[in-house]
Amino acid sequence: HQPGLINSPYNLLTGYHYSPPFGLDVPEGRYFNPYYDHMIIAMPPQLHDGMIEYEDGTPSSAPQMAHDVAEYIAYLGKNKAPDQKVVIGLMLAVVCTFYPISYLFTKAHYVNTYSYRLELYAVKSGGYKKFREKMFKTHKVNGNWLGAYT
Repeated sequence: HQPGLINSPYNLLTGYHYSPPFGLDVPEGRYFNPYYDHMIIAMPPQLHDGMIEYEDGTPSSAPQMAHDVAEYIAYLGKNKAPDQKVVIGLMLAVVCTFYPISYLFTKAHYVNTYSYRLELYAVKSGGYKKFREKMFKTHKVNGNWLGAYT
């Protein structure tokens, strides 16, 4: 959010009453508006006094209508992003749903689930050691001259 952003449409809609500075030529069919980026705009003035009638009797001046338009644009812009509480709640729901599921499909889950296999391998001579090296990668890799474990 930039400061003064709400005032931008208001200033653009009400800035047509200024006269161009000395030396600035405004082509035919264009208008001078100091609130536009290049100060020369092709859009003619959009709001004139008495264009509409308010139900509550508010005078329909160009500044009043420009204020209403600017407030409406600001209202539309505020409601685009979801609330922070909603986003945090959705993130927690996703994490609490998928983290246990991802845990179920890890190696540690299967080692714990099928732990009876560890006892069977322990009976054999060296069977558990082979299983442990295969499952937990504690053995050295051939050709690893640094001696590091993988």
